[in-house]
Amino acid sequence: MRHPSAVTVPLLIAETRSGTAQARSQALHTLSKIGDPAGWEAITPAVLNDSDETVARTAWRVATVLVPEGLEHELATQLVAHLGSGDRDAKMSLSRSLVALGEHAAELLDGIAESGRADARLHAMTTLLLRESPDDGYEAALFDAELRLMLADAAAGAGAGSGAESSVDPSAQPTVEGEPPTATDDPDDSDSDSDSDSDSDSDSDSDSD
Repeated sequence: MRHPSAVTVPLLIAETRSGTAQARSQALHTLSKIGDPAGWEAITPAVLNDSDETVARTAWRVATVLVPEGLEHELATQLVAHLGSGDRDAKMSLSRSLVALGEHAAELLDGIAESGRADARLHAMTTLLLRESPDDGYEAALFDAELRLMLADAAAGAGAGSGAESSVDPSAQPTVEGEPPTATDDPDDSDSDSDSDSDSDSDSDSDSD
């Protein structure tokens, strides 16, 4: 015999505060099965960031089912903070929850895939690709994401190197700080010296006479 939601939902919400991880996880799972919007009260930062990974994963999934209209972006913001964290199962669960949030998560994922830390970038790119081709599965999306980011980073590195080389003036001569550049001999000075020597020789001949 099923009890009315008005009776069971408050009890389940209270159970999500239990000191036992299994009890918290089971209560969240049951709330998702019932689907009563009142169950959203159980989705708090405490359960979304639960120290027990199984509880946190369950909370992410339940949150996408119960999230009230208008709070999807706020939920996505809380979930993307976990990108790159946890084991393979946690990453896969988070990706599926973010995919379920659709466009509300897409913009956040784009930004992190572009300029987030390395592990978060990879996870964000994987999630975006999973969103595009859900039938391919998580592993295929992960492989594709690794390849795309590797090529993007290689292209960025090559572009930076090319820009640095083009900024160097090949005609510039290096100088040592504190030492003036070596002066170039002036041909006019050499001619003047030769004339002076010739005049000196003439004067000597005159004295001899």
